Amino acid sequence: MGQGLSVLVQTRSRALLFDTGPGGAERVVLPQLRGLGVRRLDGLMLSHRHSDHDGAAAELAAAMPPGRVWAGQPESLSELGLSGEGCRPGQSWAWDGVRFDVLGPPESVPAKDANARSCILRVAGASHALLLSGDAPEAAERALAGRPDLRLRSTVLAAGHHGSRTATGAAWLAAARPEVVLISAGYLNRYRHPHPSVLRRAEEAGAAELRTDLDGALTLEFGEGVEWSCWRDSQRRYWRERGDCGEPP
Repeated sequence: MGQGLSVLVQTRSRALLFDTGPGGAERVVLPQLRGLGVRRLDGLMLSHRHSDHDGAAAELAAAMPPGRVWAGQPESLSELGLSGEGCRPGQSWAWDGVRFDVLGPPESVPAKDANARSCILRVAGASHALLLSGDAPEAAERALAGRPDLRLRSTVLAAGHHGSRTATGAAWLAAARPEVVLISAGYLNRYRHPHPSVLRRAEEAGAAELRTDLDGALTLEFGEGVEWSCWRDSQRRYWRERGDCGEPP
């Protein structure tokens, strides 16, 4: 995906795509979906209106129309030729025994504050959960982490804003207590993501780190435990060094 984010969440019979990554759906995201046997998207959630998160949305939806669309900035969906609804705290549904809970953005955040408007989604099965937050900043994380009524504990946490120092704060990590932190960032990206402070906080939290800039595309299977594989290790080449593929620190 390069410097962007796209996460496919599959239950037994349903599929939801959280963000599409940058433009050119036929370049990356559609071939990946087809290769995985996905022929229909039951849901598409666009965390916010930044091209590295929704740049391929229009082309994707034209080729594979989603059943439902949610967006952190729903007023911008028309720009993509889409219609849908906003992400609002309290939205919840279940597919095949897997629960999806929208935790953010708070309705008080101004629409023009794109990162702070990011959809925050927790996906929970019987034993494990995944927490996704787009580019939500540390202030939004702290606000949710300070609420005792929210269940944030998640085995797997996607680092906010590609590992930027503005997200994945100590309070968020303490509330989620992840065993694995995913970082979606481009190889040698110009932003120098992930920031060393984020890597340090993840290490101090005792979490394994999976990085798309080093490991390539990541696949995680949730069952009694969580198992993962990395494209870089599965597609070996003689000139490519073997990655750590999320070995615990």
